Amino acid sequence: MQFLFHERGIQIMRLWTQGGFPWAKRAAEKLGFKEMARFRQNTIIDGKIVDCIYMDMTRQEYYAARELEDNVGAP
Repeated sequence: MQFLFHERGIQIMRLWTQGGFPWAKRAAEKLGFKEMARFRQNTIIDGKIVDCIYMDMTRQEYYAARELEDNVGAP
């Protein structure tokens, strides 16, 4: 993530997971991602209808959570 925010200069990072994988959502939350959208009853996993969860993290959130200084545009 540091490479994408620091070296590549992206402003927002997004991912998606399915409601049938709660550990994936927890792992993303531990990294700092927040749920931004949920498509309810979007797909079927092992015969169960589950949601599709979209998550994101902004550049500002990334740096603030890690108490780092964002030097974008610095010489």
